[in-house]
Amino acid sequence: MKTHYKLIFSILTIAFLFTSCTEEIDLELNDSFTRLVVEGNIGTDTIHQKIRLTKSTSYFYNQEPPVIQGASVKVSDGTTNYIFIEDPNIPGYYFSENPFSGIPGKTYSLDIQNVVLEQNGAAQSYKAEEPMKQILVIDSIYAVRVNVFGMDGYIVYGFAQEPATPKDYYMWRYYVNNRLITDTINKVTFGSDELVNGNYLSNLELGFFTEGKPGDTLTVETNTITEEYYEFIVTFIIETQFSGGGFTGPPANIITNISNGAVGYFNTEARSKISTVLP
Repeated sequence: MKTHYKLIFSILTIAFLFTSCTEEIDLELNDSFTRLVVEGNIGTDTIHQKIRLTKSTSYFYNQEPPVIQGASVKVSDGTTNYIFIEDPNIPGYYFSENPFSGIPGKTYSLDIQNVVLEQNGAAQSYKAEEPMKQILVIDSIYAVRVNVFGMDGYIVYGFAQEPATPKDYYMWRYYVNNRLITDTINKVTFGSDELVNGNYLSNLELGFFTEGKPGDTLTVETNTITEEYYEFIVTFIIETQFSGGGFTGPPANIITNISNGAVGYFNTEARSKISTVLP
């Protein structure tokens, strides 16, 4: 299993910083035109699925991004249309009117209408499409307490039958006592079946984390994702955590599947969960 960890990027970045010279430079950066930013996914849990809509901001903007209110949001699986309603208590967040679960094998289409980005601007529309892959079920997991580069934590291992279909991609989230500890994209573990397609995976290393103590309950959430969303995660981490310095290339646009010049990603996640007690 080819896996990637935030830890690798962080260590390399720190090592580079300690071998680099620094000089303070004042830059005047022009604000780019405002874009729609989409954060949303459809999962196999039966819940009120969620889409977040915000506006892009300037480089030095250090507050919560401005939200998009009053948009019309709909998701379709080709048979059923699901209407999303903005939560009046959480502006910019749109939840499905009724709980539903994504179905592996179906393709989900996102349709966003009536988005006004600039004052007195024209309303814009956006679309995205993403298939839902098959669920990977982890048979069992266990955790081992370790010290990595001076950091105490746990490495979690799992056992599973990897499907024979090539080009499967996975993302893992972790919960300790039902609290999500991988709450941003740069904290998740992700990987592909490039080297293990169709094999039974024994002692598969799923990730390293520093939270939790003996007796706590660890829950591992396995998400099967598309190759395109996998590439989105890779480019996002490279451009936000692993770029800069005299020997890196010029910054590149992070990929998206949203139309009309928007950024972000609309993804699907086929999920399974399994728990164990931390030693």
